[in-house]
Amino acid sequence: MTQLDNPELYTIGWISALSIERAAAIALLDDRHDAPETFAQHPSDNNSYEWGRIGKHNIVIASLPDGVYGTTSAATTASNLISSLPHIRIGLLVGIGGGIAQPGQDQDIRLGDVVVSQSDGPTGGVVQYDLGKAKLDHWERKGSLHKPPQVLLHALGGLRAKHERQPSEIPNLLQRIYTANPLMTRPKTNYTHQGFGNDHLFPSDYNHVEGNTCDKCDQSREVKRDPRDSTDPEIHYGVIASGNTLVKNASTRDSIFKIAGEQCMCVEMEAAGLMDHFPCLVIRGVCDYADSHKNDRWQRYAAVTAAAYAKELLGFVPTKDLKATPRAIDIPRLIHHKHTQQHDIKEVKARTIRIEESLSNVEKRDVHDRLELTNPSPLHNTASGLYEEGTGDWVFRTPEWNSWLSKSSKRCLWIHGIPGSGKTVLISHIINHIENSYTQTTSNENVCSVYYYCYFGRNQNEAAPMLRWVISQLCRKSDVVATSVYALVNRGIEPKLSDLLDALEDALDPFAMVYLAVDALDETIQKTDLLTILFALATEGRFRKLQLLITSREYHHIEEVVKPVSISISMSNEFVTEDIRVYLEIVMRNDRRFSHSRWTSDLLQLILDLVPRKANGM
Repeated sequence: MTQLDNPELYTIGWISALSIERAAAIALLDDRHDAPETFAQHPSDNNSYEWGRIGKHNIVIASLPDGVYGTTSAATTASNLISSLPHIRIGLLVGIGGGIAQPGQDQDIRLGDVVVSQSDGPTGGVVQYDLGKAKLDHWERKGSLHKPPQVLLHALGGLRAKHERQPSEIPNLLQRIYTANPLMTRPKTNYTHQGFGNDHLFPSDYNHVEGNTCDKCDQSREVKRDPRDSTDPEIHYGVIASGNTLVKNASTRDSIFKIAGEQCMCVEMEAAGLMDHFPCLVIRGVCDYADSHKNDRWQRYAAVTAAAYAKELLGFVPTKDLKATPRAIDIPRLIHHKHTQQHDIKEVKARTIRIEESLSNVEKRDVHDRLELTNPSPLHNTASGLYEEGTGDWVFRTPEWNSWLSKSSKRCLWIHGIPGSGKTVLISHIINHIENSYTQTTSNENVCSVYYYCYFGRNQNEAAPMLRWVISQLCRKSDVVATSVYALVNRGIEPKLSDLLDALEDALDPFAMVYLAVDALDETIQKTDLLTILFALATEGRFRKLQLLITSREYHHIEEVVKPVSISISMSNEFVTEDIRVYLEIVMRNDRRFSHSRWTSDLLQLILDLVPRKANGM
């Protein structure tokens, strides 16, 4: 194979999420290359690359890690790409997506067709549908993502003008692929058109019956569409909706269509991770209709039609214009999104990092990811799932709770009890209550909540992981990376706890108040460090924006540190006894076994009377 000397000769980055998308891209190369002789991959770059040429352009192809999808993974792949190949000028995100077919609205999208991101005015061609705010009766989309670079937009205009006069080159390109790669036409690796008889579009209210095909679905319910006289794919230009959810439900798809606007033609999972920091055009082959009838049959054909379109498009990118295009790594991005300008962050501008006056979204995500050693979200989700409606609300009626909320005395609320008393489930309920009642309804938008769950199964000192997680969450929620935080992750050594506390102080700057909940202090293997940290957070003036909520068992060494600086609530009280009673009533009502005749009403009442009293709060 050809081998170029200098990696700087490669100016176009092609990103594909799936292995089948990568295979399609490789099949369309005019010439495959070995890696450049002087290529030195960045130490943090785990991407694998394919090298080659399309027309006059040298291309490098990168794909996401196998089985790992979504906007974050795409952003990491792009970040790694431009860190190892800083001379990349433009990018293409090429692969498959779910089509939003609206035949009655002149949007007759079929399986195998190609959708290309095209600006509709208020958007850059890609909308992040899960970025917004819930209103009373609708979802308000917040902002949009950047447009592709001018050199690609000009190429797009040229290709569209050509297609007004002449047919697309896609069918010819596909035939060349099949001839050169006969394996791509075999049953298990079939990249050819799958037949009109296998293209089924059903109304939104008709769900898939069963199986991997629609053979058992009621064909009379299919949406009537005019037959096509050719298997050649049609090309559609419009908005692509991107988010972290694999959409395979018609009602979800239709909701996204309403959020993204009438020109939305496709849903996918990667583009929103790229558009604000990696200048690219998004090209999607339609492999399904993003509904319950979704299957894998059309994926390979959709991947290859998208790749063929990308190849045809590159023929309209002049090399001289590409050379004049700024490098992807040099494109300036302000550290704050426009929507954060509504917040009162002016006073922290001096403390936000400037690297050539910019920090891209990828770089910020990299900071977040490198901070996080332990993710407590699974424990929170598990505890939240165990919560029974009607229990735990007693805590909000206590004078201790009202005193803590009003910040009249101490900033730390300590809930303590014996093992098995329900502290973790209770704190998950309190966290969700705070999130719903305070951070969403307050007139001050600079309020947030963060949680951390210690867990003995990790067998670790939880002090540093807790601080790192809290700092990362504050940076994510404010979209600000402070100087001290950036320096912390780029120092190359494990930070000291004092350094983490300094970084936390800076990360708190954009907020008026932060509710921080830390569960199970007793489950860290080295308790002194964590207790020292929490004491500092509860007492030092620089952390006065923090409202602390902590739980633990009733151990003497914990009580010695925490009690003097906290408002205290014990789990040994009549309210917990009542919660146990409520739980028993729910179980007896919902478990059919209790409907058996042997469970007499007197026996059930006896259980309700005795068990809560004998449980001793467990």
